[in-house]
Amino acid sequence: MDDFELAIHTVVAERGMRQLYSAHRMNVLMMADSGELSDSLTYYTAGMLTGIVCGIRGSAEYEILLNKPGEGVRNTDALSLTIALIPIMTILGNIIHFVDKFRGKQIK
Repeated sequence: MDDFELAIHTVVAERGMRQLYSAHRMNVLMMADSGELSDSLTYYTAGMLTGIVCGIRGSAEYEILLNKPGEGVRNTDALSLTIALIPIMTILGNIIHFVDKFRGKQIK
């Protein structure tokens, strides 16, 4: 372990801190999902984690920072497009509802 200066950890933050930082004082980068972010931030603010990349958005931001857009950017674009459909479908559903109501159709 003494031959390495940096570790990229992807599981539970506590395990990485106990095995990599505490035992070997190694710089640790965390690739966390959004559920693990709150635990990882504790170690980041304490100075034990060198950095955190969180979820799809974090991956996309890192790719843009490196000027090498890849899978993270593509996934974020697809996610954004899908989320943009929610208000569109809500508005469309309301328009259809009020048109039916105005025409006097029975609403279930």
